[in-house]
Amino acid sequence: MQFTSVAKPEYFYQPLQLFRRLRAEFIPCNTPVRLRLPGGAEFVAPGADHIAQAILHLGVFDLVVTEALWRLIEPGDVAVDAGANIGYMSSIMAARAAQVWAFEPHPQLFRELQVNCDLARAKHTRVKLESRQVGLSEHSGKLFLESFDPASGNRGTSTVIDRAATNAVEVCACRLDDVLDGVGQVGLMKVDVEGHERPLLEGAAQLLARRAIRDIVFEEHRDYPSDVTSLLESSGYHVFRLHRRFRGPALLEPQSSVRRVQWEATSFLATLDPQRAQARLAPRGWQCLRGGR
Repeated sequence: MQFTSVAKPEYFYQPLQLFRRLRAEFIPCNTPVRLRLPGGAEFVAPGADHIAQAILHLGVFDLVVTEALWRLIEPGDVAVDAGANIGYMSSIMAARAAQVWAFEPHPQLFRELQVNCDLARAKHTRVKLESRQVGLSEHSGKLFLESFDPASGNRGTSTVIDRAATNAVEVCACRLDDVLDGVGQVGLMKVDVEGHERPLLEGAAQLLARRAIRDIVFEEHRDYPSDVTSLLESSGYHVFRLHRRFRGPALLEPQSSVRRVQWEATSFLATLDPQRAQARLAPRGWQCLRGGR
């Protein structure tokens, strides 16, 4: 992730962030840092973690996804964070939704997720926030994760593998259909599961069939169409590519020739209500950067 240029909306819409960025240069990377997120919740992370570094320098992590969650989630919504990592997106959801389900299978990340969920609950006292140490898949049982490199700042890179390896972590797996049985409608689900999106969606087949999830925000590194976008479109979703412009987010058609942003993962929005999504993401500006701290 690059923080070198100051010609970014994170600084234009948050002028004080330039001073916070300078102060961040003096914080040792090997110490935990306590941060404040859009919406006002506190957030704790190791200083070397890539999410912490982004917040220290920019005040926000993955601006276009944060903004999409901020605008698309309504006050009464149920929101789902699949692949919650240490809880940044779960905390953003907690500022907007009535109920949040956060799923993270990796034991170390889940421990940090629990801390940040507690901080989000302390700030957003009306929200019901559930955290589960499970991986979402097409079956219930076990999964093996090829764990992240401890020396790397990006600890969200664990991938599902077929069998145990030297650095593998065995985790519990479940189907989203089973966990959310009886929950009702889901306003928004964010999916970041490092290539395991298709099995996750197959484990939510009943939810998709009854059109119970309005919006799905997901990473997709491959070109469109992929097996994930095809599955969603066959389930009645319209797929957009999320794109950041200086003056605000944009919804592009998935096959758009507009170049992808190089320093951030590309995310897409699958929605059952494309007109609503377009109306919510049309206004200029970055509302999450004015969300209070």
